[in-house]
Amino acid sequence: MGRASTVDGYIEGFDGPDREQLEQLRALARETVPEASEAMWSGWALLTAVGVVARRG
Repeated sequence: MGRASTVDGYIEGFDGPDREQLEQLRALARETVPEASEAMWSGWALLTAVGVVARRG
């Protein structure tokens, strides 16, 4: 599988506990910073509001 082009696709690339933790982190970020936007950049999933909130790559 190549690099994901969406955050959903990025998370789907993981299984088990790793995927669960990513889904929990995403839910927490959405709850904490609802105005933030998600994006993929160079294969990394990003959540941005004023700056980079979280990155895994």
